[in-house]
Amino acid sequence: MGCPIALDDICCEELARDVRAALERTRECHARTTGSIPSVEAIFDEAMTDVIRGIEARRRFQLLKRFIAHGSLLPSWDTKSVNSRDPLDDEELAACIDFICGHMVIKFQGKLAELLAAEPVSDLVEALKGAGRLPLEGKLVFGGAIRCVAGADSSLRSRDPDRPGIEGPDALVFRQCGEDCVEVSLLAEIKSTYVSPKVLRKQWDHHVTSVSAGVRIQGSCFPANRIRLSGASGAQIARVLVRPASWELTRQFEIESDEHGARQVVMEDQALPADVTQTVPTGDNEWSICLAWSHDALRAAAFCLTHRYMAEVGIALAMDPQECIRKDMEPAEAGQNDFMAQLHVAVARQGDVEQKPARREKTIELYNVLGFGWALGHRFRDPKGRPAMLFLDDLIPSS
Repeated sequence: MGCPIALDDICCEELARDVRAALERTRECHARTTGSIPSVEAIFDEAMTDVIRGIEARRRFQLLKRFIAHGSLLPSWDTKSVNSRDPLDDEELAACIDFICGHMVIKFQGKLAELLAAEPVSDLVEALKGAGRLPLEGKLVFGGAIRCVAGADSSLRSRDPDRPGIEGPDALVFRQCGEDCVEVSLLAEIKSTYVSPKVLRKQWDHHVTSVSAGVRIQGSCFPANRIRLSGASGAQIARVLVRPASWELTRQFEIESDEHGARQVVMEDQALPADVTQTVPTGDNEWSICLAWSHDALRAAAFCLTHRYMAEVGIALAMDPQECIRKDMEPAEAGQNDFMAQLHVAVARQGDVEQKPARREKTIELYNVLGFGWALGHRFRDPKGRPAMLFLDDLIPSS
């Protein structure tokens, strides 16, 4: 599959605007490191392609395709319907839902944070160069161009044969010293969820260890004995820690009718972040960047992009004569609709046979968030305080 996701697919216009502004800044980094100036759309396309490539390289991606095409086992009380030829069993269903929530959504969320961080990180790098704390010829590159090649956690090892190695730092500044040596003067850790400064520093230290053992930057591989970690004039390598803000999305909404009389949920206008992205020194050669956008907002956008991606899985399935997908609508729409329909059945199945309530709760939340957005669907409870599927009538006050 190619990259089907565009900037306009980000559900929040203001967030899409800020991503675009950050990508304008990223164009300058591309110009300095590659000599070419790609369009904003091309950079975003490359970023989403990087995410999708990683998703599709995972073994559990095959479970997602099967789930959309064939669903999961039916509830035992459904004696009228017949299971499709290749449904997910109960353990495969749990693994598929974990893959969506614990990998796909997180990867889209992390990439959005990385794109937003491009501007403040670039500005900080230029300021440090001007202050003589980074080498003037240092080049800034971000995650997609960096792979560590040894000495790291095997759980991070790439499943993509086109991108061997393991996940490296989210950004670094480097300069080549001769043909096969490299000096790394800055490493950045960019988080899309809130973690404590202690955890951030621990992860940053882990990246230092990984880079020291061998790194591939923009396709060029440098073994451990050809890597030097230091800033300008031998100073300590710069540490940059990026995290999102903590404000929450509004949960206020109204029920309105469209021109055809159909009822729909309309969220109240979101109060935009009052503070701009902030960069402050927090230690010896350490800087902390707090993004203007919050974990809550990034999470909502990531679920939106995940739902958009389901349309592309539907298109791929429609092109495969061995798979079954609805023929009475466009493949993209079928992919999304079939996925939601299969989730509905999966919740019923888990309620019938599942002995682990947490699994069913995760499936319910996925259904609710994709149907009504993160703000309303996240942790929805029925009047008795139990996790429950959300429907429009649940949001209409009883008279």
